[in-house]
Amino acid sequence: MEVRSFKVGPILGQVTKDSAHIFGTGKPRENRHVFTVCRIKKVAGGKWSSPIKRFAQPHFDYSSVTINNNLISATEYEYQCGFIRCKEGEEVDLDDLNWSKVATYKFNTPSDSDSSTVRFAFGSCRYLLKLFGGSIFDSRGDKTFGSMAKEELDHVFMLGDQIYADDLNFLGADSCIDDFLDRYRDVFSQPNFSKLVSSTPTYMTLDDHEIEDNWPSKANHSDLVIKYPAAMHAYKIYQMSHSPAATLNSDNSKVANVGNKFWYTTQNGCSEFFIMDVRTQRTESSIINAEQFSALLAWLDNGSGKAKFVATSVPFFPDYSKKNNDKWSGYQSQRNQILDFISSKNISKVVFLSGDVHASMAAILTRSDNPDFHVVSVVSSPFFWPYPHPNQDTFQMDGQLNGHDKIQVNKLIDVFTEESYGKITVDPKQLNIEIKDRKGRVKNSRVVKF
Repeated sequence: MEVRSFKVGPILGQVTKDSAHIFGTGKPRENRHVFTVCRIKKVAGGKWSSPIKRFAQPHFDYSSVTINNNLISATEYEYQCGFIRCKEGEEVDLDDLNWSKVATYKFNTPSDSDSSTVRFAFGSCRYLLKLFGGSIFDSRGDKTFGSMAKEELDHVFMLGDQIYADDLNFLGADSCIDDFLDRYRDVFSQPNFSKLVSSTPTYMTLDDHEIEDNWPSKANHSDLVIKYPAAMHAYKIYQMSHSPAATLNSDNSKVANVGNKFWYTTQNGCSEFFIMDVRTQRTESSIINAEQFSALLAWLDNGSGKAKFVATSVPFFPDYSKKNNDKWSGYQSQRNQILDFISSKNISKVVFLSGDVHASMAAILTRSDNPDFHVVSVVSSPFFWPYPHPNQDTFQMDGQLNGHDKIQVNKLIDVFTEESYGKITVDPKQLNIEIKDRKGRVKNSRVVKF
């Protein structure tokens, strides 16, 4: 039986020292069940594993996540994935599959050393205008991912607006499940994007445009009961199912559930990461709920000594020069509680990562009553945005942090206002920040000592 290439995927999601989660979608056919199959081996002298077969759930857009366990840390692997179609009750000899029509991909498992250097890229906002059944700007929007795919990276973070479901806010906005699924299929099957995510462990979170602009500030009843459930179901399929947010079965061999908790943690070498959900839990007074807030503080104070990266789709700081309630500056009470906690516990090596604002920059916070307090923010956005960008004056890069009279904002890197991505190289002693344009050229950089 011939193994066919995925319609979308493979996407290499969570990769640990001993496991790899691989997502892909098949193509349905009348009177046939769709299954995904995957096999893996070490590049150096390995033999192909017995293929893993998983049912591609129709209600999950004929997708599945294959979990490859019993891997070895700091090892290069190659894998093949695809799908097959079977009649009900048909027996399939998995050892006699024809893999000749599917590509082979490679990746590395993380080191088990807590001091190893880590390299990763991040960013947000990949615009693909889709109107009247067609796509516009697709080739330009995919170029940034081609540059990222050439980098030597341990993983990638995509911090929101992976799709623009609302297009121009009023024209062609997605409203039902078929709209959202079609959007993901279009965006996530672009060639350079596919090249990047098939070989680099990729971690995602959402921002507003996965639902609608500035969600939920303009949501009406119809949005809440029709649009939002559809948007989140598609989000679970394409962004969360292959992430650490998914719940596994008892032996960690299958995804058991993709629930409604969209924040999660991961780690690699000398660094660890808390990927936040700052979009679906908002109230008038809080940007995240009590459970996520408590989990964040506990994670910050876990005593690991590693560099701590907090990924949040909207900037923690710098703020806009003018008031903007959509960012963390609109939730100063929770922001101040986090910063005061970091200061009171003398937690070091804290870095916030974000996107959203269609500009890239870096700044550091200092504190008048604690000379050891230093918190870094690196913002990188957009992967692609064909309309006007903000400028240096849009952001408060120096001066007192809004809402806190003891904390000062200090510029590290000028605002860069073109398509870009951030690249971070971190070791136990320092943080190397690079802002690169969509052709992969370094535009701004800075080294921060820990």
